[in-house]
Amino acid sequence: MTHKLRSHNLWVLSWPIFIEEITGGLVFLADAWFLSRISDEVAATVGVLLPVLLLGFFIIPMFTTAGTSVASQYIGAGQQQHVIPTYMANIIVSSLLGLGMFLGGYVYAGDIGLWLGMTPDLNEYSTTYLMAISFSFLFVAIRFSYASILASQGMTHWNMATALVTNVLNVVLNAAFFQGWFGLPKLGLLGIAMATSVSFFIGALLLIWVVHVPLKIRFRFKGMGAPIRKVLRPILKIGIPSAVEPLSYTVQQIVVSMVVIQLGLVAMGANTYVLRILVMEITFAFALGAGSQILMAHFMGADNFREVNRVFWKSIACATGFALVNLLLYVGIYEQMLSLFTDNPEILELSKWMLVAGILMEPARAVNIIAGMALKGVGDARFSAVSSMIFMWAVIPFVFWVGIDFGYGMLGVWLCFTVDETVRASINLWRWSTGKWRSKGIRDRTEELVEVPAL
Repeated sequence: MTHKLRSHNLWVLSWPIFIEEITGGLVFLADAWFLSRISDEVAATVGVLLPVLLLGFFIIPMFTTAGTSVASQYIGAGQQQHVIPTYMANIIVSSLLGLGMFLGGYVYAGDIGLWLGMTPDLNEYSTTYLMAISFSFLFVAIRFSYASILASQGMTHWNMATALVTNVLNVVLNAAFFQGWFGLPKLGLLGIAMATSVSFFIGALLLIWVVHVPLKIRFRFKGMGAPIRKVLRPILKIGIPSAVEPLSYTVQQIVVSMVVIQLGLVAMGANTYVLRILVMEITFAFALGAGSQILMAHFMGADNFREVNRVFWKSIACATGFALVNLLLYVGIYEQMLSLFTDNPEILELSKWMLVAGILMEPARAVNIIAGMALKGVGDARFSAVSSMIFMWAVIPFVFWVGIDFGYGMLGVWLCFTVDETVRASINLWRWSTGKWRSKGIRDRTEELVEVPAL
C-alpha cells in the first residue's frame, strides 16, 4: 500500500469530490421531482424532514473526515505506523454512530413528525418515509468511513466512480419503484425511500471491495488494540467537534422546521424547492473544502505552513466567486427552474425573493464551509465548532420574532440566516488570520520518523 499523497494539486483532489457530491445532489433533486409527482404535500413533508435526515447524511460523513485528517497528517509526517490503526478506529466509531442513528430513526419514526408539529395526515407520510430511509444511516457510516481511507491517500477518483454508480442506481430504483418497472410494485413514497437505502448499501459494498481488493489495503486484528486506542484521541479531538457542529446545525434546523410548518404549505414548499436548487454551490464549496482539507492536512503534517495558508485563501476565493455567480444566475431563471417542481404562483414568488437573499447568504455560507473544514483539517476544530454553535442558537429567537411575531414569514427567516452566515464568516476568517492554527496539529513529535514496510 502506498503512503504517499496521489497529488498535491487542489483541483485534482477536488473535482472528483465535486462530481461525487453533485451527483448525490442530483439524486435529491430527482427525489424531489418524484415526490412532487405524488403531491406538493408529500414533497413538502419530506422537505421539512430534511434536518432529521441530516443527522445521518451530514453528521456521519463530517465525523468520518476526522479519519481523513488524522491519517493525512500522519502520512505527511512520515509516521506511517499509525495509518492503518487510524483507518480501523474510524470505521469502528463511525459504524457505531450509524447504528445508533438507524435504531433511533426506526424506533421513533411514528413520533418524529408529530414532534415537529405535523398534522396526523402529514405524519403518516413522515412515518412511512422515515421507517425505510433510516436503514441508510448505517450504510452511510460504512461507506464514508471507507471513503475517508481513499481520500487520505488522495485517491478521490475512486470515491467519485463509486458515487456515480451508486447515484445512478438510486435514480433508476426511484423510477422503478415509482413506475413499477421490471415487474416491481408501484410503491410511491415508500419506494423512493427504499431506493435511497438500497443504493447506499450497494455503495458501501463497492467501497469495501475497492479498498481491500484493487488497492490491497489489509486490516489485521491481532495486536491492534493498543495502536487503535492510541489514535482514538486525535480522531475524537477532530471528530467530536466535526460532528457536534453539524449536530447543532441539524437540531437548529429541526427547530426552524417547526417555524416553517407554522407558516403553512407555501413556506414549506418554497423552502423545500429552494434548498434543492442551492445544491450546486453548496456542493462546490464542500468539494473544494474537502480537497483543501486533505491537502492542508498533508502540508500540516510536514510543517509546511506557507502552503497550508496558500491553499486556504485560494479555496475561499474560488468558492465565494462561484456562489455569487450561481445565485445571480438563479435569480434570472428562477421560474424555469422551479417550474420543474411546481406551478403554484405563491411558491414561485416566495422562492424568488429567497434566492435574492441568497446572493448575500451563499458566498458567506461558502466561507463557513471552507474555513470550517480547513480549521478541522489542521486540528483547530474546537474553535469553529464552538463559535458556530453560539451563533446558530443566538439566531433562533430572531427567527421566531421576525418570521412569526413580526409577520415577515419565510423571507424574514431567510434574512435572519443571511445575517448569521455573514457574521460567522467574518469570525472564521479572523480566526484563520490570527495564525493560531499553526500550533494545533496532531503529529506525535515524541516519536522518531521511521520507515515501515508497505502494508
